[in-house]
Amino acid sequence: MVGIVPDRDMVLAFAYLLKARTDRVRIRVGELGRASERRGQGPVDHVWSAEGQNTLTGGAKVQRQDIEVTLPRIALPGEARLPARDLDWIHRFQPGTTGLTLLLLHGTGGNETSLLALGRQLAPEANLLSVRGRSLEEGSPRFFRRFSAARYDQAHLAEEADALAQFVRDAAALYDLDPGQVIALGYSNGANIALASLVRWPAAFAGAVLLRPVMPFEAPPQTDLGGLPVLVLHGQRDPFLPLAEPVTPYLRRMHGDVQEERLEAGHELTAQDLAVAAGWLREQAQRLAVRSWPE
Repeated sequence: MVGIVPDRDMVLAFAYLLKARTDRVRIRVGELGRASERRGQGPVDHVWSAEGQNTLTGGAKVQRQDIEVTLPRIALPGEARLPARDLDWIHRFQPGTTGLTLLLLHGTGGNETSLLALGRQLAPEANLLSVRGRSLEEGSPRFFRRFSAARYDQAHLAEEADALAQFVRDAAALYDLDPGQVIALGYSNGANIALASLVRWPAAFAGAVLLRPVMPFEAPPQTDLGGLPVLVLHGQRDPFLPLAEPVTPYLRRMHGDVQEERLEAGHELTAQDLAVAAGWLREQAQRLAVRSWPE
């Protein structure tokens, strides 16, 4: 009996069928979750609607590459296999064609696939390293424990921030990434752990994009960021905005090179977020590429 050797189009067709099976499936990334609001726990993050509408980009239909980027990496016959390790963190690695790597950190209720399509839209040529938070809140992944929507477990925050910086170093060695070109990009809870890891281990990062962060620290560490570039994007109607007010002043006191924008949005992400973040990342990619040229 002759076996069928699948090609990538067959795998993608199967993925489309799985995605269409139920109108209850979501890839979590962007809007306030009603159930979470009722529990008073803050946002659960969504971007893709059941009808295949990408609400983050103004309702555009799901594209092939948006699904392909979230699929597990497979090696067809004759193709090289990528290394697969969890490094103590469940994660997904998608190689790019440049030295830039985006460390993607989801919001509450997301996972390691949630921001892959977003990352590919923002930096089409970058390596994507997307991580699942190791804390669970009623089954929803997060990056650190919290006692309420605005009060965080400080010891656990510090532990996970340190562990995330170590993961970045280990992943750079495993996947042969340039450790000097890793930019963290986090949304909501992911932005908070990105901020915490950045200020505790600034040498592990080349910068950060913080989408809807708040100040996670009760006693923020005093760290010299040495001019590290940071993009901070707030929503003017974000109910968490009062908790976000200290973020930019703190980063600037720590000598971060901070660009802050307040957009016409709530806690959800918008097309304006994408435009600003994509432009900022292009500038950083150019800066890092020049810095990495041999002398």
